[in-house]
Amino acid sequence: MNEFYVGYLPKAPAGISRRIRAVVIALLVIAVAGAFTFASVQRTFVPAMFEYGKVRSFEGIIERKPFPTLLVKRPGSADSGSSHYLLVAEGKHGADDEVSAFEGKSVRLKGTLIYRGNQTMVEVVKGSIAVAGSAEALPATAKTLGVFELSGEIVDGKCYLGVMNPGSGKVHRDCAARRVSGGAARNGQDTWSFRAQW
Repeated sequence: MNEFYVGYLPKAPAGISRRIRAVVIALLVIAVAGAFTFASVQRTFVPAMFEYGKVRSFEGIIERKPFPTLLVKRPGSADSGSSHYLLVAEGKHGADDEVSAFEGKSVRLKGTLIYRGNQTMVEVVKGSIAVAGSAEALPATAKTLGVFELSGEIVDGKCYLGVMNPGSGKVHRDCAARRVSGGAARNGQDTWSFRAQW
């Protein structure tokens, strides 16, 4: 005699119960395996960091062009080389207004570190820049490289370096647009900061 399920009975027949139990367990195993497989094939985030809430002190020389930068002497370095820390204001704003009075001067400032690989940025705490000494700016060595065409992606520098991850691609186009309109990526009217892939 074939088993038949009747909905108003308290229990299903034993054969039907076994088949249903096997199907439910198989579906759970497939779902868990699918979740692990999906998670394992995702791209990992690049090692980027925004030290949110951790304010540090920095000392160096302000360079305003092409972008606000703090030239910091490399610790333990015997040569005259320096590290370049890009400077930005809080939010989606550039630090031009903050640094304009300090161009070429040795300063102390407070800010939050943002970094990705060997690229470093400091989100300057408003009003924290103060003259530290009478050191003059390191001589800039600009050279003309000629005219050439680059293709790449305009990115929000803060997001790209570590405030958000991944910080680039389709989901961050709006961040880049807000950053450009806030003045953090623009120099004058015709020069733009962008990430290029060779």
